[in-house]
Amino acid sequence: MSDETLGRIAEWCSAASDLEMDGSTVTVAGDPPVHITVAVGDDALILNYTHPVGEAHEAFAAKARALLGGRGSMLEGDVATDENGTRVEIRYPIYLDGLNRQTFLLAIRDITATADALTGIAADTPAAATRSEAAPIVATLVTEPALAPAAEPEAESEPAAATTVAAHPATAWVATHTVPGGGMSAWAEPDPALAPVAKLSARVELQVNEQRGAWARVTGSNGWTGWVDARKLRPLEAAPGAMAPMGSAPGPTGAAATGGTAGMTIRPLALLGGLAMIIAAFLPWNATGTALDGSYVIPFGKPMDWPFAFVWNSLSPDQPRLGIVVLILGVVALALALLPRASGLAAMAVSAVAVLVGILFLVQFSRAPGWSDAFKILEVGFWVYLAGGVLAAVPYKMKL
Repeated sequence: MSDETLGRIAEWCSAASDLEMDGSTVTVAGDPPVHITVAVGDDALILNYTHPVGEAHEAFAAKARALLGGRGSMLEGDVATDENGTRVEIRYPIYLDGLNRQTFLLAIRDITATADALTGIAADTPAAATRSEAAPIVATLVTEPALAPAAEPEAESEPAAATTVAAHPATAWVATHTVPGGGMSAWAEPDPALAPVAKLSARVELQVNEQRGAWARVTGSNGWTGWVDARKLRPLEAAPGAMAPMGSAPGPTGAAATGGTAGMTIRPLALLGGLAMIIAAFLPWNATGTALDGSYVIPFGKPMDWPFAFVWNSLSPDQPRLGIVVLILGVVALALALLPRASGLAAMAVSAVAVLVGILFLVQFSRAPGWSDAFKILEVGFWVYLAGGVLAAVPYKMKL
């Protein structure tokens, strides 16, 4: 039951662009990523997440308890403060009789939103150790008249001129960046003397339309537009025309600065199984010639010679060939292994059919006159095929 449940969850994660599952850990992409462990019990599935803060801080602990108490969902948690720091232990139970893709994703999003809120609380709590680097940036925004959200990096001897770099115009809104964990402020104009007009939530997707020094003019999916600190934005990997964060080292080519292509998810063992079945279609499956007791002649040795109907009737007609059926099964298994959203049940069905064909082929040899000791005449091709059929059902996934 546990393996079956984890297998279903792995399928749901592979269908979501920002989710990845490794063993019993679900990772939600973002800055920072959120790692959630899955524990399957007798009647419920428990999602667990630990949010460390670093240094012990009672003010953060009090705000975190208030946040957990006001979520209004199945989410529950504890806040602990000791000499090692403050941490928040979050749990989200989902009863197995109500577990489906929707309830699972709702729970993941609830935990992720709570993690983002905790990151924001940690950043806004006075005297927190994690805020020591953010404080000078806020001070700069208030007191420094330069048209930049913060001071330029120390490595630059002179401040860069506030040049305008326009992104390529798009016919429709396309997200190029996301808001980092903890959220960020937005201004109506690229002027730090003005008060922020909005607080953007973590992981909100934005389109960068223009860049001036360390400022970026962004647009939301609802048409809202404003100016933000470009260095804090996180580019989407596959976004067309995405600009790299300010201060990052330039890549060797323009393509490197726009982000690469998202990795492809495959099932490597199932892929190996499909290849094995395709190869086995052309290998010898059995020895040919006179039967072991001399009473019968074995006419064929390769699946491309055997009629497929042989698996249930040794007196079958010539067509279709067994090798063609084996080849089709191998190609289907190969395709399912390469498709990231392919159903695990479909892969298991192909594997079951492939193994059944192999077993029936073996049974026919044991039933035929003079072939009772079939294992002595079966050759490597048959075993390669049978192993490939089993591997085709293995659900293990990896990203290239």
